[in-house]
Amino acid sequence: MDPVEAGERLAGLLTERVRAVDFGGVVDLGRRTPGLAAPPVAWSPHLDIAVIALDAEGQAVAAANVQQSRDFPGGRVVPLSADLAALDTDFRAWDLVRWEELTSEDFAGTPYAESSAVVAGAAGVRFMSPYPASVFKLLVAVQVLRLVDAGRLDLAQPTVNQAPESEGIEGRSLPARGAEPTVERALDAMITYSDNVSTCLLLQQLHVSGELDPEANALNLKRRVIVPAAAVNTFDTPVSLARELGIKAHDGDLHHVLFLHHMASNGVEVVARIA
Repeated sequence: MDPVEAGERLAGLLTERVRAVDFGGVVDLGRRTPGLAAPPVAWSPHLDIAVIALDAEGQAVAAANVQQSRDFPGGRVVPLSADLAALDTDFRAWDLVRWEELTSEDFAGTPYAESSAVVAGAAGVRFMSPYPASVFKLLVAVQVLRLVDAGRLDLAQPTVNQAPESEGIEGRSLPARGAEPTVERALDAMITYSDNVSTCLLLQQLHVSGELDPEANALNLKRRVIVPAAAVNTFDTPVSLARELGIKAHDGDLHHVLFLHHMASNGVEVVARIA
């Protein structure tokens, strides 16, 4: 099948699946009234889904990208370039207040702040990029399992722990020396209930394996990794909500700065925005 025709067919199937998903059961814990069940989310989630079909040799034979947002709740097929970059899209930084608190009329009529542009001067349909949160952990899992498939890592071996008992995310500490879970157990905890300590251990595993070097890729190409600070964020759990839910508080502003600092310390170019 012609790649263009195959891509169009894949885009149609992906759009159908997005429209078939019922988000009515997704609840908003941030708006829960004590003693009552959490209400459903008020608005359609923002999704940015890309699928690439590969042949037996790992070559791309078709690709599709579908976005869903409050601007187009029924989904939108995004045109792709020859190198699979999204075209005709003006990406905007995630804005929780805009998504959550504006009425439908206000949302459609309120212009985006100029500073919200992920790429300054970009033309196309404006799309407020969804906050990826722990979806990142899927990428960690994939790379860890690629090492297992290549025979460079054993699921039964203990995870690397270069900073035993040091403070981790959300107030939890990394395990003591000798108490590290196996790679398999850490993978299970990271994916099953989004455990952040396990994620820290697996990231260390990838680091000592040379997988987090910006130049460590299949083609051995030298690349610059640039992260626009305006395009990323982390979640915020106020102390009052954390106490109500019985979980650790998470200062979003503080962790945002810390994460950017750690990226910059490891060779990533952190910029305010891409001009």
